[in-house]
Amino acid sequence: MFKKIFEKVFFLLVVSMLMISPKGFSLGLGAQKVNVILSQSYVSRYIWRGQDLYPNNDGAYQPSLNISFPGLLKGTDVAFNIWGSFPSAKGHELAEELDYSLTLSRDISKLLSASAGYTYF
Repeated sequence: MFKKIFEKVFFLLVVSMLMISPKGFSLGLGAQKVNVILSQSYVSRYIWRGQDLYPNNDGAYQPSLNISFPGLLKGTDVAFNIWGSFPSAKGHELAEELDYSLTLSRDISKLLSASAGYTYF
């Protein structure tokens, strides 16, 4: 039940934010800059690793919300992403998907950077 409520809130947030700016925007929280990028796509078939996840050639709406905090942890950038896939036809409700990722990245030198992340599928 919590997942359904979260999915609906996520969907409404993404749609309402896309009406403001389809490309993204930056905010300031005190001295910290926050970048927000919203995107959305529609795919006529959701193929993942060669498998059609929504059979019968059904499509999917796939919104994404990326929030990044440049230099949040002593020069280390922190980013959080939520990506979803929601079928456009009935019968695939159990195949709805929300993926979350957290990424830390840092420039070591002008030519070298390092990053680490965690993704929950």
